[in-house]
Amino acid sequence: MPFTTCLALSFLCLLGPALTLGEECEKRDDDTLAMIQRHKDHSARDIGRLKSCPCSGGPCFDSAPWHQLPGVRSMNQVQDHRLRSPAAQHDPLWISDQPDLGFHGGMMGSAKVPGWTALNSTPHMYMELHEGDNWQIAQAMNFATQHNLKLLIKNTGHDWFGRSMSRGFMLWTHNIQGSQWHDAFRPANCGHSEPAVSFAAGVQFWQVFQEMKEHKRLVVTGTCATVGHVGFTLGGGYGDYSHFYGSGASNLLEAEVILPSGQQVTASECNEYSDLFKALRGGGPGFGLVTKFTYRTYPEPAVSGMIMGTVSGDMVHNLAEFFAWYKALNEQKKVKHIGGILQLQPGHVIFVNLRFVNLPAEDCQALLQQSSFFNGLTCQQAAVFNDFSDYKSSENGSKGLQPDWLKSMASSHVGSHVMRLQQ
Repeated sequence: MPFTTCLALSFLCLLGPALTLGEECEKRDDDTLAMIQRHKDHSARDIGRLKSCPCSGGPCFDSAPWHQLPGVRSMNQVQDHRLRSPAAQHDPLWISDQPDLGFHGGMMGSAKVPGWTALNSTPHMYMELHEGDNWQIAQAMNFATQHNLKLLIKNTGHDWFGRSMSRGFMLWTHNIQGSQWHDAFRPANCGHSEPAVSFAAGVQFWQVFQEMKEHKRLVVTGTCATVGHVGFTLGGGYGDYSHFYGSGASNLLEAEVILPSGQQVTASECNEYSDLFKALRGGGPGFGLVTKFTYRTYPEPAVSGMIMGTVSGDMVHNLAEFFAWYKALNEQKKVKHIGGILQLQPGHVIFVNLRFVNLPAEDCQALLQQSSFFNGLTCQQAAVFNDFSDYKSSENGSKGLQPDWLKSMASSHVGSHVMRLQQ
């Protein structure tokens, strides 16, 4: 099955195999460690850390005093999931609403997106978290640190490399809910204030989309309604309007975090945790458990729209045409107005999914006419805030809304407790 390549205007992402941290630890041998040690960039402390990987299962995991940790559960205690129909397994809202399921990704693939493995990727123990559970989170983080346990943090399970769904002890943040919109928010120890919004760790983009429409303020988000905002921002956060308003990470103003030691801190660019704040702005997972992020918001754009369609033929030639056009767009200082995604599909087909913002549709069309790449494609004006006319509810009764196209991409974790029932 051919791989689908996703080409965003800021980066190229190829779907390929990778190891989770736990698997990486288990597969390192003495020769590998010796090679790493010879490299001048690694200190003796780094080598010691690589040799003492956290425990993800087996006797070292089972012997931990789990009875000392209130609220912890074995994943084996999760009841089999009873679906309303076999097709309901492809239900992103429902999948992201379960502790033992992971959304499609490189680990397990889906009907349309190939994967490589999902073996041994179910956490042994987990703790369900809610708003106000900071003390319990601190206890759990400290417990994992004291007993050298591999710790996983999962909201919806969208991590492409399956790092939120592998062996170890999982803290499930999906039910840490809440939001607060601010007319004038001042980050910790900073002298300025600006309009902002705070989202708790479990909030997904379908919730953000609805609140943006209600408040008529724009937040930089991704396109997938079931993705959680925290993982998006930790990974950098490229979205439809990043070309004009910046990434999710660049719009982060403040973070509330519980460190591996159990200490609860508030980080901003202006206080003593500015280094942590910098790391959280696209530095990836592993710095602590985020309980809340606060983001800058913007007024509703005056004009926005879409450029959508397919381009067929010689893919190398067509991509060269596109990049030449985009380079010229930059030289004309118009590049911030158009951005989005190109999907490279089988059969030498490029699916074009671009957005234009704060640019009249006729000016957008004039820019497309500068390249033969866009023959037959047009700039169609469209509202920024979704009217949800093409969104549907969960077939299994989970809360929220999702577009139909997302359902065709979804599959649940291969090793999950799923029972298919005919209607």
